[in-house]
Amino acid sequence: MIKMLCAYTEEIDEIDDAVNEILGQIDIASLLPNSAGIVSCYREFLETGVVRALADHLPFDIIGATTLANGTSGRAGNMLLCLSVLTADDVGLSPVMSEPLSPDNFKNPIADAYNRAIAALGEPPRLLIPFLPLIPNVGAEAMLKELEQLSGGTPMFGMIACDKNLGLVDSATILNGTSDHSSLAMLAISGNIEPRFFVAAISDSKVQKQKAIITSSEGNMLKEVNDMPLMEYFRTIGLTFGDGLEGINAIPLVVDYNDGTKPLVRAAYMVTKEGYAPCGGEMPNGGTLSIGFTDTMDILRTAERTVNDAISYGKNCLLLMPCLARYLELAADPFAELERVKKSIGGKPYHMCYSGGEICPVYGESGEAVNRFHNFTFIACAF
Repeated sequence: MIKMLCAYTEEIDEIDDAVNEILGQIDIASLLPNSAGIVSCYREFLETGVVRALADHLPFDIIGATTLANGTSGRAGNMLLCLSVLTADDVGLSPVMSEPLSPDNFKNPIADAYNRAIAALGEPPRLLIPFLPLIPNVGAEAMLKELEQLSGGTPMFGMIACDKNLGLVDSATILNGTSDHSSLAMLAISGNIEPRFFVAAISDSKVQKQKAIITSSEGNMLKEVNDMPLMEYFRTIGLTFGDGLEGINAIPLVVDYNDGTKPLVRAAYMVTKEGYAPCGGEMPNGGTLSIGFTDTMDILRTAERTVNDAISYGKNCLLLMPCLARYLELAADPFAELERVKKSIGGKPYHMCYSGGEICPVYGESGEAVNRFHNFTFIACAF
């Protein structure tokens, strides 16, 4: 059985105070033989040395990423460091960080990191928790597919590192005292663990009934819909974006793979000079496309529903990774989703952090977990 112990600190500048606050919330003597920590934090906790000092004082490895805002049992906010300690006697925990990735060389570093993680476990993993960097010209889905091929389809639950800047230029992944903008960090878990995954983006009532077919795409590049150039199709349904370069990234694109899995939501990042839209994940040819929209009430409603479903699974650990777009949508009250989650969970241990893109399986018709990359989505993993 695996247990989760949670701690947090808002002390960015005084390193000793921050470390002592974290240590004061964790009963080190209660740790079981195998332990690892998941950390999420505001970027400044790296710059002031708090994360490095914390890693030096803990008797286990910590792994994670920077985030825009986060929360755990007892506190939620943005200028916050959250730590969740996973500890067990019948579960293997293997944290690793890759060498820096680049468009010309990302497969080999990912394979090396995965192989090191599995060698340390000594058996196949039951769950992978990746923290991905944002690499120009290397989509997160390409990294996800590489991990999936290496692991033979092991379920993955994770995120793209993010930060307070919309370009995510200061985001970083973390392993102990090391942080890097272009390296993949990952926790591989084996043994007695039965993860269950929960996904919610927008309610069905927030999706337009008008559906279309993706008739031309290449990976994550959306080119034509209903045999029309993309921007022409948008105009036919009443959507315009000025010069085509602004506003499109605020429109949730709901995609049904038509393979028995639940539809998921993509973000279109921009429009190219050719009129194509690079999206947050694969846009499959033949997939069904719908337009969605979000509002505050739906964000809070889907978060609460997902958390309640995850709690009902009855496990000891709960990881939550909603999209940063949801946080931004809540502009007037950005912590509303964090506070709604804290209220719904009560005193149970959990770790929630906003992501620049979400990795979470969806379930097919036969119940198998199929790894998918998401945008605009609230994902949860109970184990």
